[in-house]
Amino acid sequence: MNRPSLEELNSLRDECHKIACEHGFERKQHSEQHAMCLVISELMEAVEADRKDRHANLKSFNESLNGFTCEQAFEGYVKDTVEDEIADAAIRILSYCGKEDLPLVNISERLNEAYFQERGNSSVFAEYRQMSFTEAMYSIVEDICYSTPQTVLYHLFLRAHWMGFDLMEHIKLKMEYNRTREYMHGKRY
Repeated sequence: MNRPSLEELNSLRDECHKIACEHGFERKQHSEQHAMCLVISELMEAVEADRKDRHANLKSFNESLNGFTCEQAFEGYVKDTVEDEIADAAIRILSYCGKEDLPLVNISERLNEAYFQERGNSSVFAEYRQMSFTEAMYSIVEDICYSTPQTVLYHLFLRAHWMGFDLMEHIKLKMEYNRTREYMHGKRY
């Protein structure tokens, strides 16, 4: 499990918010409900990607960097995949936490605890791990409605780990791609 440090998370939070501001997403004050609804929309895009069996191919992405731009490689092998959409959800949460200056203090510690419980064959996460993808996304949507953005982010990192991909890597790839996109990414909000 890639367990990001507190410093990495806070840096990522600030960078996500900065990119969102540069691209016009923070030109208006939006409520937490607005921000979290957009997180839910990203999770539903992840469900659609899963239904189509669309998963990122980082090996092909890296190989294609020899002949294509990063943007072209990303669009060919990463964009609109399950991993990409979960990264989008995490980026939206990180950006919101940056806007509101919400601390990410305990996420790193909780991920470390989860790792050690898992290594000790604890059954603490057994039921959660065995959920189907749609059930897991529904559970995260429930977190959005009844918990904190930080808890949702923690669960996204756990789900990515259980799915076998590095969420930090996908967040960084998507942020790099987002830097190249047009203002508001062609959207109204």
